[in-house]
Amino acid sequence: MIRSFMLLFAAGLALLNAPIYAAVETIPVNHSDPITIQILRGSDGLPLAHLHLILIAGYDQHDLRIQLFREEVISDANGRVRLSSQLANLPWLQVWVNKKPLCQAHPHSASFSVEVIRRDGLSAPNRCGTATVPEAPGLFTVFVKSNRSAASILLARLPGE
Repeated sequence: MIRSFMLLFAAGLALLNAPIYAAVETIPVNHSDPITIQILRGSDGLPLAHLHLILIAGYDQHDLRIQLFREEVISDANGRVRLSSQLANLPWLQVWVNKKPLCQAHPHSASFSVEVIRRDGLSAPNRCGTATVPEAPGLFTVFVKSNRSAASILLARLPGE
């Protein structure tokens, strides 16, 4: 009698706690939504193609500081790169551009929420100019300081000289 009562009591506790444990999300989370990073010139908002990017992600600031999850990629002709599924499933992200300064204060310590990028879209601060872009879910915009002006780009494209 006592044994059946104990089994019934244990089963009741298990059923009572089941909805609570089902609501907790396990780590790591596996999201299938793509995240795109676009690199724009801060002065005029034009895309910067073929830049070497360093992407760092992690669960906390310590992971970012020691660069536990790090990838190096090259932006395409439109200044875009797609975040790998490994980095897209981590909560924090940093983007560095090799040999180019970013238009945000403290670029090597500023981190951004991947969940906010996925849900709402996000732009890093632009302290190099007035260029802005509308935010779109899954899009993270990073502004880069460039020493080339729009006029010098147009002159470089003119044929015959």
